[in-house]
Amino acid sequence: MDWTHALNRDLMALNDAHSGARIDTAEYRRRRRELLGAAVRAQGAALHTLRRPATGMRPIVAPVRRRVEPRASIGPWVVATLVVVVAVASGVALLWWFRRVRW
Repeated sequence: MDWTHALNRDLMALNDAHSGARIDTAEYRRRRRELLGAAVRAQGAALHTLRRPATGMRPIVAPVRRRVEPRASIGPWVVATLVVVVAVASGVALLWWFRRVRW
């Protein structure tokens, strides 16, 4: 049996004992540390390198979010332009209506 299978079997048995309330949390943690420590000592650097990233790797950093400035409200010139356009359109519509009715 491979050492990883044996370690997983022992860890699952330990987990079952803790889940079944046969051992308390402190005992579970102590035994788990012992099992993993024994595996590290038995495998040497091969297992040790799995626990730490390679020296050349950099941690992933979340990008800095820029503060989004709220948009300025509609300027008074935009409102004035809309009023003028509506007034002209209304005048044209009234002129057309009066010409048609007076016919």
